[in-house]
Amino acid sequence: MTRWLKIARAEAVRDFATALRYPLELLSGIVIMYVFFLGIVTGGSAIAGARSLGAQSIEQMVIAFCMWFLALMAMNAMSVDLESEARQGTLEQCFLAGDADPRGPLGPPLERFARAFLDADLREIFPRGRLSRGYRHLFPLPSAGGPCKRLLLYMRWMVRREAPDFGLWAGVSPARLLVPVDTHVSRVGTRLGLFRDKAPFLEMHDEMLAMTPRGQELEFHVNLLRHGRRTCHARRPQCEECALLRMCPTGYNLRHAD
Repeated sequence: MTRWLKIARAEAVRDFATALRYPLELLSGIVIMYVFFLGIVTGGSAIAGARSLGAQSIEQMVIAFCMWFLALMAMNAMSVDLESEARQGTLEQCFLAGDADPRGPLGPPLERFARAFLDADLREIFPRGRLSRGYRHLFPLPSAGGPCKRLLLYMRWMVRREAPDFGLWAGVSPARLLVPVDTHVSRVGTRLGLFRDKAPFLEMHDEMLAMTPRGQELEFHVNLLRHGRRTCHARRPQCEECALLRMCPTGYNLRHAD
């Protein structure tokens, strides 16, 4: 029973968030439903008469019909979704199944979440029993030092309730979200001496949180990312154009290599 209540709560939050994100779609659906049932009830009233149907006016019949049909459709849609989610499960349920501590760090459940996809029986997709490189690239493991950029960005989309994120996962607190650390952030931070060489992404994430004011860690991440893409390239860094050259030990060593 508790499982069904959790699924029902998640489904209600998802539908409410979708309605808030796409109000025009909700409004157009209501208008179409009203026009559709207005035609049905008007035709029925013209044939049988409003009184024979137990109503005093067409407006009351339309409202009653719409309310009844909307409630019926909502219950039917929710029952279908609940049955489907109970039978097949959802990505949110997959993540929460490995989240033993709802207030703990996000690393361990993220590891189990990625493991669930890597350990799944996919012989119908990969007949030889070997996962493709592209598939494994989508689910890196934090324990192996994987940056998990795509998984962390997906978590932000599903958990955060501010635009432009979706906020469809009600079982994960936004306060637990991690700042993604990709190859650009790792390279620039390591060259500046902010991170230990070849440090795992969880360690770099903790270092970023420790050195930035609360709430500004994402801005710091974006600035490192932009600097890595525009100036601090992997093979040929443009040190002569770098605004951080004076504080970069790697740039100093490159300039004084001779």
